[in-house]
Amino acid sequence: MKRIKTIAVAAGAVAAATSLSVGAWAATGYSHPAPKKQAAPAARPNANAAAEPAGAPATEVQPKSAAAATGLVKPGQILHVGKWVRSPNGKYGLILQTDGNLVLYQGKKALWSTGTGRQAGASAVMQTDGNLVVYSTAKKALWSSNTGRHAGATLAVQDDGNLVIYSKAKKALWSRHVTLGSLRPGYDLPQGQAVRSMNGDYTLSQQTDGNLVLYRGKTALWSSETGRNPGAYAVMQTDGNLVVYSKAKKALWYSNTSGHPGAALEVQNDGNLVIYSTAHKALWSRHMAVASLAPGQKVSTGNAVRSSNGVYTLQQQTDGNLVLYKNGSTAIWSTSTQGSGVYSLMQTDGNFVVYQGTKPLWSTKTTSPGATLAVQDDGNLVIYSKDHRAIWASRK
Repeated sequence: MKRIKTIAVAAGAVAAATSLSVGAWAATGYSHPAPKKQAAPAARPNANAAAEPAGAPATEVQPKSAAAATGLVKPGQILHVGKWVRSPNGKYGLILQTDGNLVLYQGKKALWSTGTGRQAGASAVMQTDGNLVVYSTAKKALWSSNTGRHAGATLAVQDDGNLVIYSKAKKALWSRHVTLGSLRPGYDLPQGQAVRSMNGDYTLSQQTDGNLVLYRGKTALWSSETGRNPGAYAVMQTDGNLVVYSKAKKALWYSNTSGHPGAALEVQNDGNLVIYSTAHKALWSRHMAVASLAPGQKVSTGNAVRSSNGVYTLQQQTDGNLVLYKNGSTAIWSTSTQGSGVYSLMQTDGNFVVYQGTKPLWSTKTTSPGATLAVQDDGNLVIYSKDHRAIWASRK
């Protein structure tokens, strides 16, 4: 039985933008009845969603002319439509457009935006609580930097092309490369950019090799295993699905959480990566996949795959046994495997295998390149071929 090599979790270099340099301040620089078909990821949406800000909007203060000259937007200042804030060297400019989009330009090239277009009359303010917010004409928050509770923070348009919010102590709190806490519905995570936990300990990075990786410091904790796809990017879709797309807009990996409009991805202070519904119900986490395993995906020790209805859980236990549970406590199927460091892998050749290191302990003995494993809502485990034929099931 041939083992297919998996993509390294930390494939490729970590994006340089996952850390914020304070030094730039000086420069202000995936039976019976019939098996169910797995749903495909929804189409990529347009990025135009709201993020709730911390704190109340500041009282309007007309920016002084010095803000444009120094590249700084001070606490309480408003960015008015059509008014530029330029870096000290004049190469970069931040402007609130008439369509409501706040955009950073290098000449005529757009480098970054809040994705708040089609909101004519919107306003942007660097609040006194440290939050940068774009508001609609109805005073609804369309986007925010999520940097409230940092009274006196300042926004800087730097000579190196970075856009950074600094605390009063000149500590970098946010930049155009690193979002804080969450990825809101409708927003992209392009290559080289990241989402960092609020405490700064964990970083979800969209690497330049296409792999989406969660790090603690330099230690990789989880990845989408989508390396070798330069130009790939992640999208937290408005339907609730987190998807990694190739440069050609082909879905490489997805959380399988569509059908939950408005769900958001959070990088938590405890190191967990969780997708929450609008009612703050956990839909997916880095420890718990939903409904299926795609080719090349594995279930590490202590991790699991849960059915869409939440009734059934396929758990890779610490004793080496892979067990299917109903309602979290009743075991209804298992591989009867034992050992430490055991994990299960849905291989790209269509075989689902339980390994201890490089030694296979159990397998479905199936061959069908591109096949997927489904944990169904009826409690059946089924392997489907690419043309959606059931080629193996736990319950005959």
